[in-house]
Amino acid sequence: MDFTPPYIIRIDKEQWANELTNEILSFENIIQQFRDYLPKEIIEEYDIEIPKDFSNILNTLEVYFIQEQRLVLRQPISEHRFRREIVITDTIEKYSNEIGVLIQQKIGEYAQITQSLDSSFPKRLFQEKTGAKNSASLKERLNKLQEKRKKTSNYGLLKLDEDTFFKEQEIKESDAKVLSLYISDSEEKLSVFDSLVDQIEIFTKILNERRFNFKSIEIDKDKGFVFKAKNDLSLNLKPTELSSGEQHEVVLLFELLFKAKENSLVLIDEPEISLHVVWQKAFLNDIQEIIKLRRIDVVIATHSPQIINERWDLTVNLKASENE
Repeated sequence: MDFTPPYIIRIDKEQWANELTNEILSFENIIQQFRDYLPKEIIEEYDIEIPKDFSNILNTLEVYFIQEQRLVLRQPISEHRFRREIVITDTIEKYSNEIGVLIQQKIGEYAQITQSLDSSFPKRLFQEKTGAKNSASLKERLNKLQEKRKKTSNYGLLKLDEDTFFKEQEIKESDAKVLSLYISDSEEKLSVFDSLVDQIEIFTKILNERRFNFKSIEIDKDKGFVFKAKNDLSLNLKPTELSSGEQHEVVLLFELLFKAKENSLVLIDEPEISLHVVWQKAFLNDIQEIIKLRRIDVVIATHSPQIINERWDLTVNLKASENE
């Protein structure tokens, strides 16, 4: 088929391979997946038509698909017998690099906002007409600001500065206006990291508290993912030293939290693959936490009752009836 994308290659009389996903496709699959590439006469010949209502819904949705082969890096098909291990390593390393890039981007945004606010601080201070601030209120804001700095520092986004110069003394009325503007500027600077900190917090919490028993994950702005052995935190582990289930969890959670866009529809195919039964039972609770943060909708295709875990009210049985 000359009209298919270049990464679709014919491997048999009625079979094609997708070099990006390694998926084997039938002619029907080709028709369904690459409709936009097909000549009009082929569409008409096979009478393939997406219902209008369904088409309208698709046109308004951002859809992200998490396939069952989550550990497969999208690359040309190789016959190397160790290919799977190589691909698994590269997949996690790819996402590790991506989190590093995201952090560096946010640090760049933080630097720009900091430069802008700091350069205009004297002028805005003289223009500030607000009267004296309540000392207790300012101290409360300072404490919250310091906690936010600490959390941001814990995830490797910023170096923690110990701004404790107002904590042990009474705030003078003459200082209140300066301090209020300083706090407001600091809050605006740190707000750059809000979304990323929330994503990293859930990502590391689920893995460290609910998944990894003898390992842990940290996020480093330069190295990305850093895996450690809990009995020796000085020892860094290679991604290949994670179990298959642990690798699946890292990839799946990263895609949900960092790859899928907010307000999108996320389709997850067989999340139970390689996951321990205990992890499967916790899966929906984790998903609900992520949904709340990312404001996404999720549709899951699963064969596992452990994934459902008594939430049959959320399920739709797709098994054909006996009359069909």
